[in-house]
Amino acid sequence: MNLRTVAALFKQDVLEYFNRWNEDKPLRTGFPHASNILAPEHSFCMRQLVLAATHPDECQKPETKSWDALQNARFKNGWILHQKYQELFLKYGKVVYFNDNLTTPELDYSHFDDSRLLWFSPDAILEVEGERMVVEIKGYKAETFDKMDESGDPPIDAHKQCNLYLH
Repeated sequence: MNLRTVAALFKQDVLEYFNRWNEDKPLRTGFPHASNILAPEHSFCMRQLVLAATHPDECQKPETKSWDALQNARFKNGWILHQKYQELFLKYGKVVYFNDNLTTPELDYSHFDDSRLLWFSPDAILEVEGERMVVEIKGYKAETFDKMDESGDPPIDAHKQCNLYLH
């Protein structure tokens, strides 16, 4: 078989792996998660959130399309980015522990707000120089990241999530 053909088939296999990874994730039902509430307007659907909360047994994952692979590859990359920073925080930082229970670090730990019927999971809660800090990890393309600096405004998505988590 031609090596270019083999390479093209291998690329298709790898792209399919990203779709299979996404399909293996459990469907999120029940009361909404903060990430659903803060979704961009083009993907926010109140009807979908209400149905997932009131009829969770009837929810179904949308069918995966072959063209979803690149988006799923980005999601997987973002997941790995979160794991990288959370491992560093846990090993070298000062992670806050839920209710001072040393087996439950505040690293993507899910909380439920009874008054707002909302799940939320800060990427990390750290203590830095005696101050508690909510950390939201965001990945960006290199050209976007290079334009950011610590003296400017935080990335808008991270800012919205942290504000919600600080409620």
